[in-house]
Amino acid sequence: MMNDTNELELLRAKVANLEAALGLRNETLKATFKLTPAMNGLLALLVELPFVSDDVIRDRLCLAADSKVLVYRLRRALDGQNIEIFSRRGIGWFLDEATRKRLQAVTSEATAKAA
Repeated sequence: MMNDTNELELLRAKVANLEAALGLRNETLKATFKLTPAMNGLLALLVELPFVSDDVIRDRLCLAADSKVLVYRLRRALDGQNIEIFSRRGIGWFLDEATRKRLQAVTSEATAKAA
């Protein structure tokens, strides 16, 4: 039988893995681009999903603030990094496929080095 401490550690590890799978906690992107937690979450969503709508930002990141402001701030933070966030009226924001793959490669490389 597992004691409470081991069970708690196991549950925390599972939560961290699920958050990473959902693109909510990508510490590599956060450290690479020096982002706030909210901007990091948004960039991770942009990398993982084809389109990110206002509703997705509010639901996945649990933000009460205006998502347009967060996208604006992320664009400013990434200025000069050769990362452009596109928008399509009525659909949401997205990254082009080349940028998405480049950011996924950065994450994969960092994960491989850590292992």
